[in-house]
Parts: sequence; structure tokens; C-alpha cells
Amino acid sequence: MMAMELGLMQDYEVINGRQIVKKHVATIHCSNKLSLLERKISNALLFHAFPNLKQQLIHQIRIDELKRLIGANTRNHQALKDALKKLISTVLEWNLLGESVPELDLEGWNSSAILSSVSVHNGVIKYQYSELIKTLLIDPKVYGKINLTIQARFKSSYALALYENCARYRGLPYTKNIDFEIFRKLMGVEKGKYEIFRDFNRRVLNPAISEINTCSDIRVSPEITRMGRAIKSIKFRIEERAIKQRLGIQHEDIFKELKNKHGESRVEKAIQYVTSRPAYKNGEIKNVAGYVTSAIINDYEEKNVKGIKKTELTDNQKRNNLWVLHKTEYFRHITRDVIKQFCMFDDAHQRSAFSEFINLIRNNINLIRSYKKLGENFDGFILGIKSNSANAILFFEDGFSEHLFKKQVSLKEKVASFDEFLKVCGIKK
Repeated sequence: MMAMELGLMQDYEVINGRQIVKKHVATIHCSNKLSLLERKISNALLFHAFPNLKQQLIHQIRIDELKRLIGANTRNHQALKDALKKLISTVLEWNLLGESVPELDLEGWNSSAILSSVSVHNGVIKYQYSELIKTLLIDPKVYGKINLTIQARFKSSYALALYENCARYRGLPYTKNIDFEIFRKLMGVEKGKYEIFRDFNRRVLNPAISEINTCSDIRVSPEITRMGRAIKSIKFRIEERAIKQRLGIQHEDIFKELKNKHGESRVEKAIQYVTSRPAYKNGEIKNVAGYVTSAIINDYEEKNVKGIKKTELTDNQKRNNLWVLHKTEYFRHITRDVIKQFCMFDDAHQRSAFSEFINLIRNNINLIRSYKKLGENFDGFILGIKSNSANAILFFEDGFSEHLFKKQVSLKEKVASFDEFLKVCGIKK
């Protein structure tokens, strides 16, 4: 188990390009000997390394970035280091459901450590995957999608393990029927523990289901097969949660303000527009409230304009609106690099850029809210940057990065270009 309990930032949304990690089902259907922290770190490291798995042998990530990806808020890094060590020493028995592994031409049982090596120096983690695991991870033919934002909300390793094993069946009514003894392994319950189903149900199954149904984007309910009094197998019914539930309770106040200002009908249409986008369905849109606000302000919804063919206008609008979303996502993607460059400005330069932007956003309710949380002054803003505050990061993501780009030409030469971002994401111009 963890050396210490880490405080989790329940309302913090990770913004770092795509937030969906593709995880081979063989590594999802594994004996869950990992704690909650270890499992979160494992998924976050894969997410971070994935774009360069083919080209790089050794990957690296700053501890602060890892903390951001898993939603951890702590200054004590020892628990993170202990968890990283565990990823080397823990041998996972994986592919417990015996599904075909076409990448390796293997079926059935396999085992391997998740990481083959890891080191931490000067706040930077360097890590490497074993060849067996790497082969599976590089181009998984069959995979489950793990949303890191949702992962960060879980407080129980049982809940996260069950979520991973159920989420891969998204879009289907049920999971596979799983032998109950194998299911115990998937959940990480040791042999001899909670042998009586009543205890297992009370300590493991029910709390995990409750947490998934409260925190995640799906709802699950168990269907149990018995043989006499013994439990033979279990499967889960999978349901997508309603749109408003999936948007998250952290956005309720924002949507209420938007409805008061623009009317309920217009806001509902904007929500429908954003949630119907492929980018949203693929997990590329993280700050839903920001996108909905942009949809309202920029009047994204399709209209009939007299004298213009509806089909032509609709196609143009769709194309233009999609590029607006890509551009917004790009500025979120480069936020860390922009912050780093901003910190290299002298004090007068920083103050001037900050003051100019504040004057431009006086009527933007979302940005003004972030501004107020930073203390409503420049010193509070700088303190937020130094302490890696989520509000400071969101302030950059929601407009300040783009403002700096327009005003500071030299900045464009020091961060990834929009074309490079599109290439990494596999988006054609």
C-alpha cells in the first residue's frame, strides 16, 4: 500500500494534449497487485511516453508534471518514489481473461514487470519499459481507453481496477462473463481475504461500484451467476452517463451564469454542439465549460442565411468551428512551455503583459473567476505560477497563452508550432 495518503485535487482537469491513454487489454486484465497510486502512475507514465514509444528507449517526465497528470497535490515526493520502485519490483500476471494477443502471437497467461528501470534526479523521472510490455503498448490491436481526468477522481484501487476492466466494453451492453476467482485477482484481493461473498461484496464490490457510478463517465451494475450457494461468475451492465452528469458538477455554477446571461435554450444548444464534436467523443476536449462558452460567444450553432445554400454554409461552419477547437486545444497543449518562457521575462515585461490582458477580459466571467482565485493582483498571479496552482495554469490555457502569442513574436520560435501539434495528433490540414 502507499507509504502515505496523497491529497487529490478532485476538480482539477489535466490539460496536456490528448488525455485518453490507450492501454492494451492484456495489461488491463492483470492481477491488480498495485495500490491506487501505483496504478495511476502506471497509466500516467504510459500516457506521457506513448507518442515516442517507437523512437525512444528511455522516457522522462518531471515529477511536477506526473503529479499534475494523476491529480496529486503534495510536496512529499517520497511516496511517488516508493510507488515508482514498486512498478519495477511488482510482477504482474496479465491477460487473465485469456484473450488473443496478436502482437506477440500469444494466447493465455503471461507475466512481466511494468517498468524495467526507473531513476529520479533533480526532479526528473527517467523510466524504461521491458521489451515484452513495450511490444504490447506501441500499437495495441485491442485496447481500453483510460481517461486520466476521471482516473484522478478515484480514491480506491478497487474502483480504478473495476473502471479499467469495464470501460473497455464501452458501447456494449455488458462486459464478458468473468470467472469469480479470476475477478478477485483482477480486483487485487489476495487469496484468503474476504473469502465469504458477503464480506467481499461489502468491502470490495459495492464500494467500487458506488465510486464508479459517482465519479466516472459510465454506470455499472453487476449480474452474478451462482452454482448452488457458490458464486460462479460475474459480469457488469455498462451504461453511458447522461451528458449533464458527464460534464461534471464543477461546471454547474458556470452553466447557471451562462443561462442567466444568454438564455437556457442557447446554452443547451451550445452544450449539444460541443458534446457532438468528434474531439469531445475522443476525449480531446477537457475544459468543456470553456468550449461551451466559446460556442456561445462565437455563435457556433448552424444557421440558415438567406441567399446562401444551407449545405454549403453548414460545411463551412463545421470546418471553421473544428479548427477553432483545434486551435484552442493547441494553446492548452503548449501551456507549460509558454509558462516557462513567461517566467524568463523581466518583472516589468511580465507586469505589462498581465495588466494588458486583464483589461481585455473584464467581461469574461470564466477568466475573471480564475483571476479572482489568484488574488486579483499580479503578485498573487506570480505566486500561483510558482506554486504550480491549477488556477494559474487554467488562466494561461483559457486565453493568456494566446494573448502572449499575439504580442510576443519571439515566443513562437520557442514552443511547438500549430502545424507540429496537428502532426503529433494525427490531424490533417
